[in-house]
Amino acid sequence: ADALIHFYLFPYNEHQLTLPQLQRARAAAEKAVALAPDDALAQAMLGFILMWAREHDASFEALRKAVSLNPSEAGAHRWLAAALYFAGLNRESIEVGERADRLDPFYPALVLALRSRPYTMLGDFEPALRLTSTCTERLPKLSTCHVDRAAAAAGAGLDDEARAAAKRLLEVNPRFTI
Repeated sequence: ADALIHFYLFPYNEHQLTLPQLQRARAAAEKAVALAPDDALAQAMLGFILMWAREHDASFEALRKAVSLNPSEAGAHRWLAAALYFAGLNRESIEVGERADRLDPFYPALVLALRSRPYTMLGDFEPALRLTSTCTERLPKLSTCHVDRAAAAAGAGLDDEARAAAKRLLEVNPRFTI
């Protein structure tokens, strides 16, 4: 629970993440894993936190253990997909993300933006554009949706759409900078 409080329940904004916050979350997650090493949620939380710490191998180990402990837990699959993307393993990230979608097709709209990223990185812009379009429709005030939409549109050569997404981003978050 402490790991959730220190880390996961903060509003989604990777730029607000602070080192002390990450350290407190990590300590809490490590304690949870020490107390219950076979708890899938504890392993998944530790793996997700290790992803943010850029400890990719340790992150993969914890997240894969979480998936093996509870193969039907979509959240662990989603966090593993995110960790794979952050490490540049985009094809594997897509596969794991699709598995998570099959396990739980009723996920938060933010997931759409995050799932678009590996497609954009691979130059497969059609799925990225579809995912970000749905994200911006469902969460029109979430900066992440517009950032990922602008990146996918620009990559696809849709300059007008990229400019429109960037404009909407600045309307939602006037202080946004690259």
